Amino acid sequence: MIIYDLSCDHQHRFEGWFQNPGDFESQLERHLVRCPSCDSSTVRRVPSAVAIGEARGPEAGLAEL
Repeated sequence: MIIYDLSCDHQHRFEGWFQNPGDFESQLERHLVRCPSCDSSTVRRVPSAVAIGEARGPEAGLAEL
């Protein structure tokens, strides 16, 4: 299971749960991924705070403490 942070063309943020990256792409192409606030099917992945924190590495967080 993979969780993506998503945003629609109206800047509503939400998350989507998918079996794998290919499942997300397939559903996106078929307009099955829709914003729960406005029902827009114009959706894109956005960076998540967790992914940004992990990109720095686990040691970076300890150095800040």
